[in-house]
Amino acid sequence: MFKRTIKIIIWTITGLYLTIVTLLHIPFIQNTIGECVGDALSEKLGTKVSIGRVDLGFVNRIIIDDSQMLDQQNKQMLTVSRISVKVNLLALANGQIEITSAQFFGLNANLYKATPEAKPNFQFVIDSLASKDTTKQQTPINLQINSLIIRNSSVRYRLLSSASVANRFSPNDIEAQNISAHFIVNRITNDSLNVKVKRLSLNERCGFTLRRLALNAIVSRSGAQIEKLRLELPNSTIESKRIAATYRMNGDAPDMQSLRFEGTLNASRITPRDIACFVPQLRSFDIPLALSIGFNGTGNSLNVSHLNIENIDHSFVFNAKAHALRNAQTIWHAEVSRLFASNETIGSVYKTITSNELPDIVNRLGDVSLTAKADGTDADGSLSTQLNCATGSIKLTAAKKQKTMHAHVETHKFELGKLLNSDKAGIVSLSLDAQGSSKDNIGVSGSIYDISFNNYTYRNINLKADYINKALNGSATIDDPNLRATVEGLFEHRSPTPHLRVTTDVQTFAPAALNITTKWNGALFAGTATCDIKGNNINNAEGLIDIADFTMQNADSCYAIRNINVETGFNDGNHFLSLKSDFGTIDLNGHFSYSSMVRSLLNLVADKLPTIPGLKKQPQTDHNDFTINASIHNTEWLQRLLGVPLEIHRPLSLSGELDDRNNSIDLWCDVPSFTYAGTNYRDAYINIESPGDTLKADVRIKKIAQNGKALALKLRAGAFDNHLNTSMEFHNDARRSLSGVLNTSTVFAKNEEGESTAYIDILESRTTIGDTTWHIHPARVTYYKDHLNIDGFHVSHANQEIGIDGTATHSVNDSLTVKLKNVDVNYVLDLINFHSVEFDGRASGTAQLAGIFGKAPLISSDLQVDKFKFEGGRMGTLFAKIGYNSEEGRIEFDAVAEDEGDRRTIIDGYVSPRNKYIDLGIKAEGTRAEFLSGFCDSFMDNIDASINGKVNVVGAFKDINLIGKAKVDGSVRLTALNTTYALRGDSVHFLPDEIRFCNDTIYDRHNNIGIVTGGLHHHNFSNWTYDIDVKAQNLLAYDTHSFDGESFYGTAYTTGTCQIRGKSGEVTIDVNATPERNSILVYNAADNSSLSSQDYIQWRTHEKKDSVETENNNNNHVNIGTNIKLNFLINCTPDATLKIIMDEKTGDYIKLNGEGVLRATYFNKGTFDLYGNYYVDHGTYKLTIQNIIKKDFEFLSGGSIAFGGDPYNATLDLSALYVVNSVSLADLNIGNSFSNNNVRVNCLMNITGTPESPKVSFNLDMPTLSNDAKQMVHSLLNAEEETNQQVLYLLAVGRFYAQNDNNNGASTQQFSQTSLAMQSFLSGTISQQINTLLSSVINNNNWNFGANISTGTDGFYNAEYEGILSGKLLNNRLLLNGQFGYRDNPNTTNNFIGDFDMKYLLFPNGNLAINVYNKTNDRYFTRNSLNTQGLGLIMKTDFNRISDLFFWKRSKKAKEKKK
Repeated sequence: MFKRTIKIIIWTITGLYLTIVTLLHIPFIQNTIGECVGDALSEKLGTKVSIGRVDLGFVNRIIIDDSQMLDQQNKQMLTVSRISVKVNLLALANGQIEITSAQFFGLNANLYKATPEAKPNFQFVIDSLASKDTTKQQTPINLQINSLIIRNSSVRYRLLSSASVANRFSPNDIEAQNISAHFIVNRITNDSLNVKVKRLSLNERCGFTLRRLALNAIVSRSGAQIEKLRLELPNSTIESKRIAATYRMNGDAPDMQSLRFEGTLNASRITPRDIACFVPQLRSFDIPLALSIGFNGTGNSLNVSHLNIENIDHSFVFNAKAHALRNAQTIWHAEVSRLFASNETIGSVYKTITSNELPDIVNRLGDVSLTAKADGTDADGSLSTQLNCATGSIKLTAAKKQKTMHAHVETHKFELGKLLNSDKAGIVSLSLDAQGSSKDNIGVSGSIYDISFNNYTYRNINLKADYINKALNGSATIDDPNLRATVEGLFEHRSPTPHLRVTTDVQTFAPAALNITTKWNGALFAGTATCDIKGNNINNAEGLIDIADFTMQNADSCYAIRNINVETGFNDGNHFLSLKSDFGTIDLNGHFSYSSMVRSLLNLVADKLPTIPGLKKQPQTDHNDFTINASIHNTEWLQRLLGVPLEIHRPLSLSGELDDRNNSIDLWCDVPSFTYAGTNYRDAYINIESPGDTLKADVRIKKIAQNGKALALKLRAGAFDNHLNTSMEFHNDARRSLSGVLNTSTVFAKNEEGESTAYIDILESRTTIGDTTWHIHPARVTYYKDHLNIDGFHVSHANQEIGIDGTATHSVNDSLTVKLKNVDVNYVLDLINFHSVEFDGRASGTAQLAGIFGKAPLISSDLQVDKFKFEGGRMGTLFAKIGYNSEEGRIEFDAVAEDEGDRRTIIDGYVSPRNKYIDLGIKAEGTRAEFLSGFCDSFMDNIDASINGKVNVVGAFKDINLIGKAKVDGSVRLTALNTTYALRGDSVHFLPDEIRFCNDTIYDRHNNIGIVTGGLHHHNFSNWTYDIDVKAQNLLAYDTHSFDGESFYGTAYTTGTCQIRGKSGEVTIDVNATPERNSILVYNAADNSSLSSQDYIQWRTHEKKDSVETENNNNNHVNIGTNIKLNFLINCTPDATLKIIMDEKTGDYIKLNGEGVLRATYFNKGTFDLYGNYYVDHGTYKLTIQNIIKKDFEFLSGGSIAFGGDPYNATLDLSALYVVNSVSLADLNIGNSFSNNNVRVNCLMNITGTPESPKVSFNLDMPTLSNDAKQMVHSLLNAEEETNQQVLYLLAVGRFYAQNDNNNGASTQQFSQTSLAMQSFLSGTISQQINTLLSSVINNNNWNFGANISTGTDGFYNAEYEGILSGKLLNNRLLLNGQFGYRDNPNTTNNFIGDFDMKYLLFPNGNLAINVYNKTNDRYFTRNSLNTQGLGLIMKTDFNRISDLFFWKRSKKAKEKKK
């Protein structure tokens, strides 16, 4: 029965359930139930609630579709597409709410508040659900949801009174979209929570995206913890394994004393851009960072064990820790163990935050690192930090105790210049302390140990300053070797009128040593100054400034100012300024304002000329009515201190008065004599006065040139009723004078458009240049703003005319026309004072200037210059077209100079004033090079050459260069050398900063060559240097044929090198050369008056000259002060001849040929020195005796001249020979055996000593006599005086001076001694005349011809007549000497004379030679044979020891050494 009953119950329940389920699946039933539930909720909540349908799922699932709720304003507040809930019925039966699963789809909530004070629109729901029975016991909560899912949902909350901001999070405007969540609520009770968030994601209106949030949270009355926290944003991930806290509950709140917590957060990647909606500055901050933080604490303490932040490449690292404890007061400590940021990271962060580039000063810090420690309490604190960067390190400590703050900053060798990017600033080392309690109580003190500025390091600077109660009191001292000074001052601002007191004491101030300036040439300054001034500005200042004991000490002078006293203030309502000093006084009295004085003067002019353009009378609040008196008697202080080149020779006086209320002025200034910038001026006078309604000015001055000539200028002007009349006179008394007068009358008025206009009438005027008068004809010039009209301006002289007509405006349709007709170019250059280079010719043509006042003016000209010359060089006829390119801002040239013979010079290019750039192409097609004489006439003339090539003048104005190449054909004469050289297509290369000669060849008249290399170097055509090398091969280097006032002349053919090095003010010439054949130097030793003259080089300068005082004086020489150093190394050979004129009247001279190496040095500001040994090979001394007899001495080989510095102190060792043929020995009376025989006598001259003090001695030699006979002759000449007497007698008459009869067997002489001497003298004179005639007829350096007539004991009855021949053949290798003639002597066996000597040099230097000779024996003495012939070998060598003569031994030793 029981079982049956149970079955019935079960089936009943089952049937009932099935019935209900079946009914609930009927749409009508579902809708009806939905309406019933909606109505019930509407009644409960007091608003409309609608439910589409209610469905009962299997067993325990309820599904509600299309639910919505309106708020009490009938606005939709909540909609849900579907709610699906599955409930555990068994747990519900036990009083627990356990939801197996809950799902919400399409949930959209629209929540808002009207104002911050209003209730939200969902408040009524909360209120309706609240229990109204407060006494009823609260039902325990025991909720479990195994799965809560939300999909495709959104929540919107707004504060309607607040405006929405796009892309920025606002708690007053929240809109979460695409909400997707999955929660597991393990248990929710009244005092516990156990929730697992498996996933939560959403998108917020501001741009925030939560990709995933997952965590496990457990909360109870004894603790709370979050585990497995993971937060994912688009580019960030944050994780935490565990965050936990324990506590005890005190009622419903935790007991803070029992709170203990700890946790960690780790983020492998955080991109700040992900939270840009919360911090907009991070929107572009996409640098990923890594974060790690660990913390723990209690209810009253917090400890951050570590806080580490860094980016991927470690260019940013932050490591810190902190601790805080709060009891009675808070005690805290923080420490940054490392903060590092690279320069690139700092710049990137700064640009991300500010959208600007990193400031330069911060950028120059480079990589930055910092360490810091901080401690403190609620009231006190301290900080210690050190900053390290690329410019150095800075240490900072600070402490606050109660209301007092202390700070200390210190740095050592900090690179301040690098930080400020300043070449002047350098390093700094300092230590500063500051303390204060408020902004009105601050003190600073410290030391700057060293600070560099402008390449100087200042040392020992001490500072101290206090600011207390609006009073700044301070002092500064510096104890530097070049700056010792003390400054003390007080500035008070307590009262409305500030008060400044300053005292300065400067013991040493050396601006040159401090690299401040070099204009005082290392002067030292010292002095004291005091200042005591009250006032708000300069116009109401009262007080005094006193400078005393000012000194300026130079190495050779001392300048001092004892006192400068300036006092200003007010006395009985009058404003005064008084300056008293050593150099003068200035006094102002009355009513004046410094700032409006200039305005008062301008208003005076504007009052008389109210419509003058650019000057308008302006109202004044401060008027001036004062008198001024000044007397300046010394301006040395202006020169020494300010560098103003002004020197007054008599006192300057200034006196006057100004009253701007009555438009009155009376001012005069008189400067009788002064010098400015090296130019003298005299009778300077200025007077400005305002009689009646007229403002008058009278200005006069005279400029005195160096030659004493004066230029007088006088300007008279009067202004009244908008009229200005001027008359300017000028005159100079230079040789090329300039004088004249220019008269104008100007009216200022308004034109038809109401614009201020100047109507200028140029009255009949004139100007005279030299003896040429140019007439300035009447014309009208009209000007107003950007409008100029010239009508009929005309200047003329004879057939030369200049005219200007037209209008200049903004429009290119308006233009000025300038016409030239046969105008001498020199006149134009004189007017514009251009004389840098000289031009000549007659110019004709027109120029058009259009749109002058516009942005794009057009300028064009078409000129023809006939007989065009440049620096005196003919260029032909110049045709030039010149225009202005306004778009490019440059002047364009297209010109050609056409000369005869198809010569042309083409100029094409531009000059850009806007860009300061030039590019001119110059193409020379046979251009004459005559113009070079204008630059090189000091050493060059007879220029007959043509130039072909292309050169560009190109570059910025500060760096102009010549680029190109040119060829030169023609010839040029070097005046100093008198040599003409030909150039045959030689190239000159123009390179940047250089003009280069590349193996250019020059030819002399014999086609011998020299090779020129090197170049000239410059920078923008200044700072010239040069290095030129000349390699000569038998080149004619000097060629003069008369003295012409000089001490020497000659012809020099040289082979060798010449190096020329130099720069401005210095030149060094090194010569290493060998004189070649036919080289001769003729030196005039008889006239030393020209030895000190160095005027054989004349320098010409090209300077700008004042056209009104220029004098053409071609004889003026310029003392350039150039250091000239010459170094010669001369390898002398016998091919070169040195000829020394001993007596110009008699024709005596010395000719030397020799060899040796001579080194000479010459310094134009020092001495001429000569070193080396000169060895004579051969030579001649043409000697005149008693102004009648001329004899030729032949210098013997082997003589020498040793130079050791001063040429006049050289050591002479010379021997000369004169041969007297057929000298009778009968005059010596040494015996009958000698009476009928003639002998050869060699007269020897020995020259020793120095050129300044030579010593001359004579000797005799008779080479044809036997030794016994020689001994017999020399026994008669036993004294030097007798020898000298016999030599001079032989030279004079060709005979021995008769001795007393020393031989008893001597025969009686046939003629008297006097008769024989006269016949010998006559024969010598005849020989001399014949020789002179032969020399003039046969002019050949290789051959010498002569004649000799000598008499014997019988006079002309036994005379000898002979011809003398000597010469050189085969390139000076074959040497001939011979005497051929006839003798009239009955005692001889042969009347024919045939003596000769022939020598052939096997080596050119003569060290080895063959000698062949023949001599007539009986000509000199009786011999067994009539003639003597011979063949010999001559060898010459230098040796130090006898063994050196045997060269084969030396060769053998050399071979042994090689082995």
